[in-house]
Order: sequence, then structure tokens, then C-alpha cells
Amino acid sequence: MKTRTWVIAVVLAVMMAGAAFAGSLEAPAAPEDPASAMFTLESVYQRLANGAPGVKRVGPFAEPGAAPGATTHTLNDVMSKAPAVDNVNGAKPEDVKAGKTFWGLRNDGTWGLQTGTRTN
Repeated sequence: MKTRTWVIAVVLAVMMAGAAFAGSLEAPAAPEDPASAMFTLESVYQRLANGAPGVKRVGPFAEPGAAPGATTHTLNDVMSKAPAVDNVNGAKPEDVKAGKTFWGLRNDGTWGLQTGTRTN
């Protein structure tokens, strides 16, 4: 009986500790607030594919007019457009003219949005 009580206590302690590290359950804004809007998967795909700015809902949330249908792109499609590490051909800041921005593909501290430093 003691072992069973001890096991239950440990399980409860672990569950409570896990809950302490969970994110907030509160919405970022009320449904009628435009700040609660998110980009669609299609918007993310188009940004990666061709630089499109993306569009969020501008008014209050509205129920869809039709049942869900097939989407145009999957998460696999999105990942196929996302940049990948390239330590061989990926540019470094010293490879790009000073002041020009570029997306660094290397994983040596130059991943992400970078600004060139080359002076000539």
C-alpha cells in the first residue's frame, strides 16, 4: 500500500511540474479582435515560395460558410520551400556588400537574416 501511495504521489508531482512549463492557455486577443488573427498555411507557403506578404483576417472572427475542404499545401510542401543549411555555398556577411541584407544559410552563427559587411 505504501508503494502505491508513493507512486501516485510521484506521478502527480511530475504532472504538476509539467503543467508549470506549459504555455499560456489564454488567447492572444478576443475572437472579435484582429490581433487574434493568424496567417494561414497557404500564406506561409507563398511567403517562402515567392516573398508574398501574407494576409490575416482584418475583422472579427466569422464562422466559415462551407465545410472544410482540401488545402492547397501541406506542411511537407511548406518545408520543401524553407531554407536549409548550406555550409558550402551559403554566403557569409563578408561575401555580401556592406549594408545589403540576405538570408544566411550557414549554421556557424550566420543563420537567418544577416547584413553584409564587404566593403569593395
